[in-house]
Formats: sequence, structure tokens, C-alpha cells
Amino acid sequence: FKAPVSRDIRSEIWVKLWGNLSFNPISALTHATLQDICRFPLSRELAARMMGEAQAVGQKLGVEFKISLDKRIAGAEAVGAHKTSMLQDVEAGRAPEIEALVGSVVELGRLTGTPTPHIDAVYALVKLLAHTMDEQKGRLCLQTLEPASCFLRSASFSCISTQAPAPSLNWLALPAAITPPGNTGLMPATDS
Repeated sequence: FKAPVSRDIRSEIWVKLWGNLSFNPISALTHATLQDICRFPLSRELAARMMGEAQAVGQKLGVEFKISLDKRIAGAEAVGAHKTSMLQDVEAGRAPEIEALVGSVVELGRLTGTPTPHIDAVYALVKLLAHTMDEQKGRLCLQTLEPASCFLRSASFSCISTQAPAPSLNWLALPAAITPPGNTGLMPATDS
């Protein structure tokens, strides 16, 4: 196979890091593939904002980004339904590689005086995920509730229903003023 020779390996490393710092933690937190992240508008936007912040950090350090942010995201999407290494770590109960992929950019942002609010927020969340996994000895338990046992509390209402709700309500407790006709599953919340 062919391996291109680069006169600016530092910039090449940053292009790789550019994707890793966003796609890896987002996939670990959501259990989504690269394709899923890139095709879902909200996660795509979050990845783009994180990458924009990282690009600002890199440029302050003299890094030249030779491809556009949109092209980098399109390249990740073209990989398809690939699970990132951080997602594979989470699924296998291994500690995710956070500091090299995300923490390093957080630190460089601080050193260069570059704001990185989106990276900081995702970093905090993935650090909490790693802490939770460590506390649970590598196990992460996701539970699904049966609709009949669903009990949700809103600011002023609790929802207890033995009827199947309208699919569009997704088991949300709604104030009586906007409750669908015939739905009797809403009642005022109690302190119990």
C-alpha cells in the first residue's frame, strides 16, 4: 500500500485529532456510530462546534488545517456505521482514552487562552462516564422500563396509566389543558 510522506506531520496529527476529539466522546456517550453522529443534525452540529474550537486552538499553535471542517465531517460520515475506539472501550468495560483525545485539547485551549466551551462540556460528561464505569468496575447498566411500569413526574403532574398512551406523547406527563381527549392518566403530583 502507499503511504504519503508529509513535510508537516504536526498538521496531519491535528487533522486526525480534530475528528477524534469530537466523534469519540460523542459516540461513547450516545452509543452511536460515526454515520449516526454525522447524519443526526444535533450531534453533527455539536461535533462541528467542538472541531471549530479545536481548530482555533491549533491555529494559535501554528497548525495549518489543509481540509475544511465540512470535508473532515464528510470523511467521517463516509466511513459508515463504524464504532469509535472510545465506544468500543465503553462497550467492553475498559477505561476510555479521554486525556489524549479530549483532555489534551482542553489543556491547550487554556494555555493559549482559547475558549472551548463545547469541548469542556463534552469532556466533563465523558469524564463522568469514565468515573461511573470505574465505580461500577467497568459495568455500565442501561435499563429499559416497560410502558405499564412507567412513572414520570413533571413540575406539577405525575403520570400513571394502564392505558397505552398516544405514540406521539412518548409517556410525557402533560398539564390537563393540553391532555388529549379521553386520557385520564394525569393527576396532580403528590409528595409521596
